Amino acid sequence: MKQECFATAMRKKSYTNLDDLQQDLDSWLHYYTHEQPHSGK
Repeated sequence: MKQECFATAMRKKSYTNLDDLQQDLDSWLHYYTHEQPHSGK
């Protein structure tokens, strides 16, 4: 998760509070779990 989400997010945006970080993390987790194509293994 760190490689796919945080490493990318930290390069694109500077977070000043935890609420912003949590919102972006929640959005990423929804995408990763429900929308991203996967092999189904």
